[in-house]
Amino acid sequence: MPTEITINLRKKLIKIHKSRRRNRTVKRLKEEVARKTKVNIEKVSISKGLNRHIILTMSKNLKPVKVSIDKSGDSAKVSLPGEDKKVEKPVAPAKESGTKGKAAEAKPAPMPEKKEEKADTTPKAEKEESVEKK
Repeated sequence: MPTEITINLRKKLIKIHKSRRRNRTVKRLKEEVARKTKVNIEKVSISKGLNRHIILTMSKNLKPVKVSIDKSGDSAKVSLPGEDKKVEKPVAPAKESGTKGKAAEAKPAPMPEKKEEKADTTPKAEKEESVEKK
């Protein structure tokens, strides 16, 4: 069963330059988890979601981070608390290979045709009519 804890790395990372914080954050996080779970530091693994969180926020923002630790035997897996739940993507139903389905999908609904009769009321037409009358 995963254990949730909050780890504050501010004291250890405040004096490190921002460009080097990401790597040091991962190292310090692994050290803290290894110390609290009594596991060798090489046996601690960080999930992709937590790694992404570290890359995007921890190098700029040194707030405490809540993590979920799943210890199994002599190894520990560290992740964000809500990350363990996998959300399955809905699978679209397979389309039939018949020609009826393709023909019905390919043709849009026919639009009703509009019949418009426009009277030619341009100035040229009016001049031609007046010339013909004379």
